[in-house]
Amino acid sequence: MTALEKIELINTLHDSVVGSRTENDCCVGVLVPLNKKTIKVLKQLGVDYEWIRLNRLATPTDGYFIDLVPVAIRFSSGWTRENGFQPL
Repeated sequence: MTALEKIELINTLHDSVVGSRTENDCCVGVLVPLNKKTIKVLKQLGVDYEWIRLNRLATPTDGYFIDLVPVAIRFSSGWTRENGFQPL
């Protein structure tokens, strides 16, 4: 899978983003719900279930979330609210 294909795939989760964190004009966190669609996309990107389990974030009321930045940093130059992850 090319980097552009990976970006297109991870950006299918863009509408699910529930929060993001920026430091010094650089996005350092993009949270999405950890659901079947998210797990499917992450697995297609080569992420194994153990990594997902270790990196998921739990909330008492809303379930589990996962930060996409540690995955996308390998093939993306950054993230914007308007366009999602961008190519290197």
